[in-house]
Amino acid sequence: MAYLHGARLLVVVCAVALLLERLPADRLVSGLYALCRPLACAGLSAERLALRLMLVFRYVEGGAGRGWKDWLGGQDEGEEAPVLLRRERLGWVEGTMFCGLVLAWAGWLWW
Repeated sequence: MAYLHGARLLVVVCAVALLLERLPADRLVSGLYALCRPLACAGLSAERLALRLMLVFRYVEGGAGRGWKDWLGGQDEGEEAPVLLRRERLGWVEGTMFCGLVLAWAGWLWW
């Protein structure tokens, strides 16, 4: 059972590494935002999730010496660029794949 969980973790880490290598941060976050928008009926705020992820990317990329309160207040070293969230629509291919994955996952849980 531990090997199975380790293999799942390895697959997820490799998938995230591949996505981070191929996509810029704003496209990655906008895709996640598009996937999470339908979950708003369950109480998940896709906007907050996307904004927090963008702030994490900004912190990791170069602002590691500053605190998050400085970003919000625009203190020290001048004004920071605002965080812009791109809104992308899912195409029919992505929507079909997402629905298929959700149905496969639900079927796996049911079985």
